[in-house]
Amino acid sequence: MESDFFDIINEILCLEDDDLPNRLEEQNEALAGLKCTNPTLGKWFEKCTVSYVIAAFNLSEKDFAAQFPHLRHVTGDQRKEIVDSFRQHISECPRCGRRSSYDLEFEKKLEASLIKNKEVLRSHLSYDEPDQPTEENHKPELKAQSAHR
Repeated sequence: MESDFFDIINEILCLEDDDLPNRLEEQNEALAGLKCTNPTLGKWFEKCTVSYVIAAFNLSEKDFAAQFPHLRHVTGDQRKEIVDSFRQHISECPRCGRRSSYDLEFEKKLEASLIKNKEVLRSHLSYDEPDQPTEENHKPELKAQSAHR
């Protein structure tokens, strides 16, 4: 079900912007051509978005310890200093600064698409409920518009 959900989000995004896969590949190529000025900090953004990493370090003590038990020894004050270091690094590093702007652009696009297509997503999530159509005979109509109209 989880992969199906991501598949429908991917489908919606690509219907709204059929050049998205090419643009994401170009962004990856552009990032590959840039060198991080501080790999110790930059490595945090290799597998997660900048906003996710910063939000994770900004969690409350209790939530941070629950989500990241192996880092529970890091205090709130230390995490604030780490976030400040991340932000400084992002403002100075060409690679991480670019990655941050790419992440923000994609997150805005994703959020707008999720809001615009929330009924499609709700209907997709309700497949497993009783008296609902099965996936085979239930194809939600997407509100995304093709660029070829």
